[in-house]
Amino acid sequence: MGTKQGKQEQVGSQRHLIGPKQIVIVGASFAGLFLAKKLIKLHSKIPLQITFLDKNSYFELITSLPGALLSPEHASRIILPYTQIMAQLTSCSPHVSVQFIQGMLTRVTAGGSDSIEYSIENGQVRYLRYDYLVLATGSMYSQPIKHYYAFSQEDRLEGLKAKRESIKGKSVLVVGGGSNGVEIASEMAESGGCRRVGLATRGQRLLGGLPERCHLAADRWMRENGVEVHYNTTYQEDTKDTLAYDEVIDCTGFKYTSSGGPSSYLQGDLSSCISPQTGQILVNSYLQLSSPSQSFSNIFSLGDVCLTPSNEEKAIVPIHILSSFLSANLHSLITNNGSNLQPIPAVIPRVYMINFGTRGAGVVVFNEFVMEGMDRVPVLRHVVSVKKFKRMIDWLNLGELQGHKCERCIMSAQYTGMDAAFCLFRQQCLKCLPCHVDRVDRRKSVKDAIKRVKKYDTLQ
Repeated sequence: MGTKQGKQEQVGSQRHLIGPKQIVIVGASFAGLFLAKKLIKLHSKIPLQITFLDKNSYFELITSLPGALLSPEHASRIILPYTQIMAQLTSCSPHVSVQFIQGMLTRVTAGGSDSIEYSIENGQVRYLRYDYLVLATGSMYSQPIKHYYAFSQEDRLEGLKAKRESIKGKSVLVVGGGSNGVEIASEMAESGGCRRVGLATRGQRLLGGLPERCHLAADRWMRENGVEVHYNTTYQEDTKDTLAYDEVIDCTGFKYTSSGGPSSYLQGDLSSCISPQTGQILVNSYLQLSSPSQSFSNIFSLGDVCLTPSNEEKAIVPIHILSSFLSANLHSLITNNGSNLQPIPAVIPRVYMINFGTRGAGVVVFNEFVMEGMDRVPVLRHVVSVKKFKRMIDWLNLGELQGHKCERCIMSAQYTGMDAAFCLFRQQCLKCLPCHVDRVDRRKSVKDAIKRVKKYDTLQ
């Protein structure tokens, strides 16, 4: 319910009267699934109803896309039907019910009637009531990274197949010098399936925003493996022909303002919660939707689609960290009227694994610390291989989603160790180390918008 700050405590207290609470999570990718698993763990003895709404019928392990683009077998392994994942989540607790609805979110209503409007495959409009709403709708990205209109598993696999066949034996320009562009260009070059591979970036370096050592490692690998890097190149309609390429793969980054983004479902008072700079959803330190004039005490946002006061990198590790805070805050609201809400950290650690090809090269980034893969050492490249380590994490994630006990235990241990490392490298006595969280350069592009929202953080 939309409330100004002074009224939030009163409104919150009226929300916890009878029956299991209905939490609606829009978006069932990493952000939504991380949150649901943590809510189930916290509510192991408290009745709770979790409903997912997603436009697709399947989960895709987007972190493993470069392999899916080149291998049909790999593509089929990284896509799971949501029916399988929801059944596994439901089995985790007898007190928590989890259901999945395939549909497109079209409107969020806050105020007298807390509900969402969504459309299903035949265009019919339906409504769903919520006690708490979490918007985790992610981001838009060009095909083949994401295909916005591939609603079924079959459509998605067919789209990847069509792209795979269109680039076979051709000269291909990958546009975008970020992690996706670097990984796709390097794997295409190493696979030998393309006649020529180029990488275009509008900046003067690859992997912009990460420590310079990452750029130097990526640039060296590209030059040694025949990838033509076109720096200071802004892609336009004639760029492909000017540079003499047959096909283009667009890896220019996240988009939030196109069809299906926040502006399509946040209307009226809620439209003021959209950043005019990026199109993302503005949230306060408790991840509640906020604008300069009001906050919404029972509507939250998580993942790529939200712009937090921390302005963290959009990657899996930050999502894991923030989902822990959001699950704890939702649990507090449900059980004790939100008397001990926890704000998110001012700075979120930065963790990346970026592979160059498949033979071990790449970089692992932890804040400002960078470790390169041992691809130049014949023995060690099979041990310290960024690609193999990243692939192992992908398979563990998939196994956990399917309910495999061994993978679940390993991932739990990994996240526990990761959280311990984050805690350790927040200590002031270690501030001189590049791993320390305060060494992360805060991104500046939307600083003004964040400052405005910070003033209106919801008070406990």
